Amino acid sequence: TMPPAEPAPDFSGRLLARSEQTIEESNEYVQWKAIADELKLAGYPMNLGASVGVDQFSPELRKKARLLDLNIESLITPLWEPSGVDGALLTLRIAICQGLSKEKFEKLMNEHNFSLKCNVIWESDAIAYRCNTCSKTPCMSLCATCFKGGDHEGHDVTRFFSREGGACDCGNEDVLKESGFCSSHGAHADRPPPPPVTIVSLAELILLRVLFLVLDHFRKHTQNNRRERVPKYMLQGNADQVCGAGKLIALLQECVDYGGPIRDAFSRILIDPEIYKGIWAVPEEDIFDTLSTTSFRNFREMHKFFEQMSRESLGHHMLDSYFSDFPKEAMRNTCLLHELLFWMRVHIFPQSLINLTLVFLGETEYRDEFARRFFLLYPWTSDSMMDACTQDGCDYKNISMASSRIIHISVQMLSSSALCSRLTDEINLPRLMFGSVAFLLLSSEQKAVPIKPLGRDLQLPPKQHQRRREGENEDEVGGNEEEEEPFLEEEGEGEGE
Repeated sequence: TMPPAEPAPDFSGRLLARSEQTIEESNEYVQWKAIADELKLAGYPMNLGASVGVDQFSPELRKKARLLDLNIESLITPLWEPSGVDGALLTLRIAICQGLSKEKFEKLMNEHNFSLKCNVIWESDAIAYRCNTCSKTPCMSLCATCFKGGDHEGHDVTRFFSREGGACDCGNEDVLKESGFCSSHGAHADRPPPPPVTIVSLAELILLRVLFLVLDHFRKHTQNNRRERVPKYMLQGNADQVCGAGKLIALLQECVDYGGPIRDAFSRILIDPEIYKGIWAVPEEDIFDTLSTTSFRNFREMHKFFEQMSRESLGHHMLDSYFSDFPKEAMRNTCLLHELLFWMRVHIFPQSLINLTLVFLGETEYRDEFARRFFLLYPWTSDSMMDACTQDGCDYKNISMASSRIIHISVQMLSSSALCSRLTDEINLPRLMFGSVAFLLLSSEQKAVPIKPLGRDLQLPPKQHQRRREGENEDEVGGNEEEEEPFLEEEGEGEGE
């Protein structure tokens, strides 16, 4: 079995601050951007190396597409060498800024940054807020910025420390009254002018290739470790320990955190069926087309392994025993998000991928597609957790943490009653959830899974044990498990309420 890699350092945009090299304006990437603009306006496919579906374009434009494809390949190739990853990431950051300085690129994204719903995701131990006056259901929470940007004076407000992470619900009419929205979210929020269609034409092409590389890491790591279904270190949720993709995922997170056009472009990349179809809709002989870049050909070739694993999973005995009416036809892979969620499930939902995929929930089309596929994968998620529990010497603390990550996503999705109703109609959501519970309970009896008290694993102080027994803690809501306290203003902001 491949040993776990060293954990990734903090690469969420901090490398540039520590490096003597800074992102300056680059004429070379301005030229690349000009080609990308031309391709974008002409409707050229994003998979520039494909030779199918491009006959309608002029030979000159196809030549430019090949040239840009080779240029982007030169940025990607060094990422396969461990010794060259850090330098390659810095070069990628420069290219993603499309010839602008980092400061100018961030400012440009911010000028066009708008979302009907807040996209802030937080992990454990973050401070969040709840306004019981404005909430439609107890399943809501607000980030500090949206809470302070709204009018909650005199309201029944609670500030709490999130134990398991969550997401801001500002702008979400399913769980929060419009009167509780801040000025930046909701249908009546101030909107910036729409950005030009070519605003991130080069950046999105580069991010697509980085995503290919992340998926390739997951594929190859799984291919090399098929004998061990759930390696112990996988439960820790560190993507870099799982497959060495941590720094790449951090780069994607850094870019989408710029917000605005680059975030919107990446969400479209994940759910666009035409992009996915264009990658694989090639004749068999084109796999070895010497005009395509090496990494692109390898990515398409490794797609066969992914499809094989996807088909094998549908033959799992669990489906016949516990999910006899499972809609197998709904598991057809039609977008990159489907494959990303597949590997997330195989690798027990690394926290870095959870953060990346939840940041787009403000886009309704993305949220619905994510929720549909996530819950369709519930049977296999249950099987992975059962397998982890039956391993010799399993670490129950890590299993508890992995379960919390899954619950974090589940509750966040289920906070919308409209989405719950739609999922019930489309994929019979209650059947999937109760079937998964039945599988876990009945399988645990057959496999004699030992159970340890959760409190003992986490070594909670006696007071917290007592509070849990007395039911003083609020139930898990809004994608958060939290300990609440009466709202107190932060120091220097006046008296508490």
